[in-house]
Amino acid sequence: MPRWAWGPSIVELADGQLLVAYTASAKTAGSATIEKSDFTALYFTQRNAAGGEWTPPRRAPFDRPEVGEGNPLLFLHGEELWLFYFGVPRAPNGTWPGGEQSAELYWRRSADQGATWSEATLLRAPVTVSATKPVRLANGDIVLPFSSSPSGVLITSDSGKTWRESLFPATGREAAASMPSVQPLPDGRLLAMLRTSRVNHDPARQLLHRSLSADGGRTWSVPEPLPAIRNPNSRLDLVQLPSGELLVVGNDTVRLPQRDGASGRKEINLLLTADLGRTVSHRKTVAKRYDQTVAKPNGVIEWGYPSAILGRDGRTIHFVFGSRNDKRQEQLGQIYYCRVDRPWFERPATLAEFDPDEALAPRNLPRTAAP
Repeated sequence: MPRWAWGPSIVELADGQLLVAYTASAKTAGSATIEKSDFTALYFTQRNAAGGEWTPPRRAPFDRPEVGEGNPLLFLHGEELWLFYFGVPRAPNGTWPGGEQSAELYWRRSADQGATWSEATLLRAPVTVSATKPVRLANGDIVLPFSSSPSGVLITSDSGKTWRESLFPATGREAAASMPSVQPLPDGRLLAMLRTSRVNHDPARQLLHRSLSADGGRTWSVPEPLPAIRNPNSRLDLVQLPSGELLVVGNDTVRLPQRDGASGRKEINLLLTADLGRTVSHRKTVAKRYDQTVAKPNGVIEWGYPSAILGRDGRTIHFVFGSRNDKRQEQLGQIYYCRVDRPWFERPATLAEFDPDEALAPRNLPRTAAP
């Protein structure tokens, strides 16, 4: 039975159902190696956006044992559901040469809300990982972020018949910006926020980076650090709110190597900014690792890889994220769901971690089922 779940993606379908895709594996290795497993596959679960129970997880029908699959990204294109994910091919001798550095970015489509899928189309190789959800621009272009060296976006103007690539400029040797999350802005520009690596031993430089495009993602500014938002080398997601504010969902934390081991992803935070990340007006914590040293009462080592959307009602923010647990726990990784709205940010700041009496507490999706 799979013991690990990570890297979720959420989308609201045309009929009001919320669909979540994620990676699951029977392996007990860390998230960096989950895709290098014969037991790794993509899973789906869904429920009505207004509430109700999540369906039992179902394994993707196109699972290939010779490929470790991960980081699913869901996107609704008209009535057609799109799925992007990456696969790590296994060598004939059973090894995984190159690991995630040899990953391939795939694309599938579904005309029946994920019941059946098209054959896979290879979009790019190599990639490090697929990054975050695609976005649709005012002119109809679709922009898909990807993470590699360097990271970039793929753009289609013809519903996927052709794709062109655009890369982010290098940030220099002191910091590397990767795994972009992109968001169209009301003024027509395209914003990208990127995680930061190569600075794990200097908390002062563990900052989110920002890049802007004035031509629909074809060219980008050099990513610049945002002193108001921290990032311990972790994925984030963005949502443009009707208020004009930008919602940033991620880990607004830093990694202290002597205390946090391999990760500083101690919290899942929601931040509101009205100036594209230069300042933060509201900051909320929805999940937190209480003990940041050795003993962890709730078993959680880290929270991460959020995916967030604005609901069709124009008010509700739906988001999912994963947890990685202490190896002493039976379940090594789970997926959690939350929903909030803009007025929630004005209420007193209280941490509501898995409190059944708190309406906005994370809802735990069903544990991953056996294939």
